[in-house]
Amino acid sequence: MELFVDVGNSRLKWAQCEKNALSPIQAINYQLVDFIDILEKFWKDLAIPSNVYISNVGKPNLNILLSEWCEKVWNISPIFAQTTQKNCDILNGYENPHTLGVDRWLALIGSKPYLSKNLCVVDCGTAVTIDVLQINGLHLGGLILAGLQTSRDALTQKAAALKNIQFNQEVKDLNLAKNTHDGIALGTIYAIAGCIEKVAVAHQAKVILTGGDAIFIIPHLKCHFLHLPDLVLQGLTRWADEQKL
Repeated sequence: MELFVDVGNSRLKWAQCEKNALSPIQAINYQLVDFIDILEKFWKDLAIPSNVYISNVGKPNLNILLSEWCEKVWNISPIFAQTTQKNCDILNGYENPHTLGVDRWLALIGSKPYLSKNLCVVDCGTAVTIDVLQINGLHLGGLILAGLQTSRDALTQKAAALKNIQFNQEVKDLNLAKNTHDGIALGTIYAIAGCIEKVAVAHQAKVILTGGDAIFIIPHLKCHFLHLPDLVLQGLTRWADEQKL
């Protein structure tokens, strides 16, 4: 059994892999509790993995915490994924390939099995990233937007009249808002959904969505899409397989 780990800006996700099959994703917001406490609570009773592969776009010190914990408890040194110019027949389109976030790189790699036409690969988290992958495996580049909560926080922090608004539930009305809370909630969703659709149309691309906030964007999309919550972890498994060759 191998363990695959995706550390985002706010959530820790992991899945076990055995015989090329990923287990259901486990996820927790690590900003709300002590990071080591999470590992002690959720990982200590896992079967000892033969390898641990990690994608981390969170704070660099998390690499140290993860390495120390894995070495202490499992006597394993984890392997951290890195962005390169080419992996798994996917060609990085960035001017400086290593500056592309490793989560975006792995999402592109994970999208390869679905590459029957151009793809618009979208990761909806603290930030929303949109990347276009041509059918020949060439990454054309992408966009970065503020995520839902990031956008809403910016509005409520900058506008005095909005400071007391709390976003603890999503609106169900798919039209226009009739109060300030819903106006901000819908406005931030429409901005992201509209950007996704614009990029998809411009590149005649099928949309693939991942990330914790994808479920809030999906009801507002008019284009065809595929929802793959474990896309980054799928990419991490493919990346790991190539390292073994």
